[in-house]
Amino acid sequence: ARGLPRDPAVHHLRGHVAHRRFLDGLDKAAAFAAHAHYAMALDLARDNARYRAATLQAMGLLQGAVGNHWLALEALDERARLPFLSPVAELSVGLARARSLFHVGRPAEAARMARAAYKLVRRTPEAKRWIPLALDRAALYSHMAGEHKRGAALYRVLVPMLGASGAPEARAANQLRAALMEGASLLADGQAKEALAALQRAETLLAKVDNAGLLAGVRPYEHALELSQLDYRLLIDGLRAQAQVLAGQHDDADKTLRHRRVALQQRLAESGDDSVLMQLASVELQLAA
Repeated sequence: ARGLPRDPAVHHLRGHVAHRRFLDGLDKAAAFAAHAHYAMALDLARDNARYRAATLQAMGLLQGAVGNHWLALEALDERARLPFLSPVAELSVGLARARSLFHVGRPAEAARMARAAYKLVRRTPEAKRWIPLALDRAALYSHMAGEHKRGAALYRVLVPMLGASGAPEARAANQLRAALMEGASLLADGQAKEALAALQRAETLLAKVDNAGLLAGVRPYEHALELSQLDYRLLIDGLRAQAQVLAGQHDDADKTLRHRRVALQQRLAESGDDSVLMQLASVELQLAA
């Protein structure tokens, strides 16, 4: 348009400023402005691979943050065909592509891409700080792709890694989440006894952290759901009962379900949420079976 600067660097910078404004306050108008500037920068940098790479990466990250994952993939896939100046830049693009692939319903591809990112950080000294991030994504997407044995193995590596740094309560909270997912992966793989052991580890970790600690335990990847101790007890008991039935421990499963029923009654008294009634009905049906 007439009067606009013709320098792609100027539009990239303006896009970056609007992008940061969106991330700080989730202002959709800022996201639209950022996209418009990035698009202008791309148009002006048709023959400049360096500017195109930087702008495509920024545009892909923006669209992923907005939730437009098909558009994010379009930009990130094109970016991936251009050279990378550093392993950290390659990691950023790889994990962003994996996330968008997952959100468009392609978990197997997301898992492969996240595992490739994990291999990249393991062999790159300057990227080692991102190992927990890449490992978590690889474990989650493997689990969601139905590769439960592989997901469990990755979570098993992640649990002690998350206990190696940070404040004690944050470490316990982060380990708790990973141990719970390890148990879920093992259960989905039919490894009932191993799942019970992982869930016991999760319960031990839960005892080390209060509600404030659970909220303070910020993982080094994406925002964690804000779950309370009671939420985690319900999750652990639900998985444990399934694992006990699979292992033939029916009396133990009955005890676990009764314990879960008490916790659900507590949740109902606290929240009055009708959805809890459905969970209570499910427990009653399982106990009557």
